[in-house]
Amino acid sequence: MAHPELNLPSPLQKIYPSGFEDINLYIKRDDLIHTHISGNKWRKLQKTVVNFNTNKYDKIVTFGGAFSNHLVATAVACSLHGINCSAYVRTDSIDLQNPTLALCLKYGMKLFPLDRNTYSKKRDDDFLAALHETNPRSLLIPEGGFHPNAIEGLSEMMAEIHSKINPDLFVVSLGTGCTASGVVQNRKDSQVWISPAIKQFTSVAIVKAHHSIYKSNFPKDHVKIIYHKEDRAYAKKDLQLFLEVESFLKETGILLDPIYTSKAWRMLKSKISNIEKGSNVVLIHTGGLQAWKGYFYRFPALKDQLPEIFKIMANEV
Repeated sequence: MAHPELNLPSPLQKIYPSGFEDINLYIKRDDLIHTHISGNKWRKLQKTVVNFNTNKYDKIVTFGGAFSNHLVATAVACSLHGINCSAYVRTDSIDLQNPTLALCLKYGMKLFPLDRNTYSKKRDDDFLAALHETNPRSLLIPEGGFHPNAIEGLSEMMAEIHSKINPDLFVVSLGTGCTASGVVQNRKDSQVWISPAIKQFTSVAIVKAHHSIYKSNFPKDHVKIIYHKEDRAYAKKDLQLFLEVESFLKETGILLDPIYTSKAWRMLKSKISNIEKGSNVVLIHTGGLQAWKGYFYRFPALKDQLPEIFKIMANEV
């Protein structure tokens, strides 16, 4: 059973942005599950933390970049469920002023820096063997929460949506491929448009991701991977995209994250003419709003360029 602080099931909200008058547009508000364990991060961690076996393991160990949503979500989820946790961070040193890492430390996560070269070996057998020697009773969660345990949480998310409406189209962002794969697996008869946050992501990559989780072939029918012409490399500063998020916030009252759902929204807008009138379209909000704090920390000028977003993040506890 999920912790009582978690807002589940999350709302499915109908929205009315300009240009979408001829379709029924909904957004799955997984960003409202929890301030820090929002979106697909909770869905992917759900089974692991709720069913954590204290007789077999004494802590959770994971990986992530210095501004990782996954690290924050893991730290807070483990804190709520009384689980010790630690993380190996892709950085030369732990910056205590970094808002992401500071939040991880606040919730009791132990952090260990790894330079980029060492971090790149995180899937190598020798590295994992050495890690196991250091942490013999630890449960290892890969970077981004990409794990077969994610199946349960993602299935629940999709069931929540199907209990409310019959979608014609799902729109979802893509990072490791775990969430997008979960949407595809549980889409029923709906189409799925996938918006990669990572440049040059290929259909082969998501086929592999799907097979590693579900041990079955990727159902390619009615599934499209669509890039927006302005998409840049993963997690880079993209002021044009950020300004679109600012406009979306003013129009709908909903804040999108700067890396994933924002790109899915931009792609959806560019393809609106390809959607049949009267269609039920669901945009999956994958959470990750804390990433804005990292951008404001690294690029202080954004505070003046994105005043509405900054106002929300400055007031966040």
